[in-house]
This record gives sequence, C-alpha cells and structure tokens, in this order.
Amino acid sequence: MTLDSDWRTLVDERQRKEIALAEVYARDFNHGTTGHNQLMLIARLAELLDVAVGVKELPPPPEPAEVVLRFGKHNGRTLGELMYLDEGYVEWLAREARDESLRAAAQQVLAIPIDDLIGDEEENDEPPY
Repeated sequence: MTLDSDWRTLVDERQRKEIALAEVYARDFNHGTTGHNQLMLIARLAELLDVAVGVKELPPPPEPAEVVLRFGKHNGRTLGELMYLDEGYVEWLAREARDESLRAAAQQVLAIPIDDLIGDEEENDEPPY
C-alpha cells in the first residue's frame, strides 16, 4: 500500500475524529502528563504522515528561549520569560522535564547569558521624547 495526500480517507470516521481530537489536544491543551501520551503520539503520527505525503512541511523548531510551556503553573509562558520570573523552575525543567526536547531547551536557555535574553526591546523602553 502506498500513501498519497488523501491518507486520511483511508481511516474510518471514528479514527478521523480521534486524530482531530489528538491534533487539537496537542496544539492547545497538552499539559505534559504521561496519561496523555497516546493523544500526543496520534497527533505526531498524523503530522508525520502529512509531511511524508507532501501535504505540509514540518515547522522549524523554535529557539530555546521561545519554547512555550503547555502545562503547569507557567502554561503559556516561554522559557525566556521564565528566566526572569522563575529561574529555579527553568533549572528544574533542565533536570526533570519528561519531554527530552523541553529538557534540552531549558539546558540551552540556562547557558545563555541573561543580558543576551533581554534583546533590543528592553533597551528601547524609554519613550522617544
């Protein structure tokens, strides 16, 4: 069997609904618990199938400081923001995060000098008058 761009038509309605739920969950509601690994796996497999058949391209990975947390008390914040708000949490993520890519991103952010995380926006806080 070869895959084409209509691979989703090869699955039944229940499976299509499960794939759609998994994709929405992975995008909007993932909070990192191990009980939800099946939904994350389904969403990732659907994304890889779309890439394999040429329907879409994988987005480039974000810079480590731009990685957004999708779980816990800092849900929606970037690792760069957390360096200012709760550096200890970034240190904890670097050691204990379940997701290997999140753990690696946290380790990389910790290696960036804090002044480099500020960027040009902070330098221009003063009004121009």
